[in-house]
Amino acid sequence: MRLNARLVRIVEELGANPNLSIPAATSRRAEMEAAYRFFDNDNVTPEKILQPHIEATYERISQCDVVLLVQDTTELDLTRPDQQVAGAGPMDCETRRGAFLHPLIAFRSDGVPLGTVWQKTWAREHLATHLSKAERKEKRDRTP
Repeated sequence: MRLNARLVRIVEELGANPNLSIPAATSRRAEMEAAYRFFDNDNVTPEKILQPHIEATYERISQCDVVLLVQDTTELDLTRPDQQVAGAGPMDCETRRGAFLHPLIAFRSDGVPLGTVWQKTWAREHLATHLSKAERKEKRDRTP
């Protein structure tokens, strides 16, 4: 229950300042440290955080006759000049570090978003520049 309450506080703080880092978005040092402890907790995973939203999205979908499922891949740029972010991989060059997010989002036929029904995140281990043309094609075909 404590984790749920902490998640609500984190979402409120980060949601009010979506372009800011955790230290910049949190109101006090204790809140910043609590947010970092939350994300470092083995019981906290992206899947567990998103699951209630996915369930609510399916409920909204069940009320619709027609639903559009839209997918897109976006970059999560985690480049930090003075530190290495754990789990980040190269983006379009070795100096930019981050990950990719590929969600599947449901919309009503009139364009109103219903929510996310699935997502995949991943980071590259290496840039594909060292791969042959055939290896790049094979890797591209495997990526969602």
